[in-house]
Amino acid sequence: MLSSWLLHKIEKNVKNKKIDINQIDKSVEKIIKLKEKYNITDETAKGCNIEQINKKIAEINAQL
Repeated sequence: MLSSWLLHKIEKNVKNKKIDINQIDKSVEKIIKLKEKYNITDETAKGCNIEQINKKIAEINAQL
């Protein structure tokens, strides 16, 4: 989620015409399409043990 500071900066730059609102719309649309294509949601991944994954990667790399 965008911080309130960043959101304020974006709004200010749009009002000052430093950022084109149409470009923001196009970028958001592109992101949404990619998320749909790759079935990416905003839900937090569950059951993912990063330490275990990193250990497995290290084991694989050691074999190379």
